[in-house]
Amino acid sequence: MGTNSIATSIMLKAGANEGATGENAIVYSASNVDIILGSIEIICANSLLGELTPLMARSVAESSAKKILPPLNRLNITFAGVEKKALPHYIDDAIELFPLHKGIFLSLAQRQDLAGKYRIIS
Repeated sequence: MGTNSIATSIMLKAGANEGATGENAIVYSASNVDIILGSIEIICANSLLGELTPLMARSVAESSAKKILPPLNRLNITFAGVEKKALPHYIDDAIELFPLHKGIFLSLAQRQDLAGKYRIIS
């Protein structure tokens, strides 16, 4: 799911199985997915330079889906107890956490294969 058509297009080109854009797509999908993957900004109203509406943030935050939210942000939020890392390291951490919501421990290749079997908002 993308907040705009460019974001959605990039995700589809990167291999996403499906894509949709905008507030209604994100609000609807948040209640119909197993995992939500994105920066911490996706649960903060008016983040992403104002593209993420309060309804979108609330829908993601209140979703029963497992949320993997690396602490990347352009907001004025400081995370206590979180090691500051470069983006690639946070992505590696997120990949490591991905299968753990079901108690599954897999190799990277197996996790990437598994990712295609879940409905994920990213």
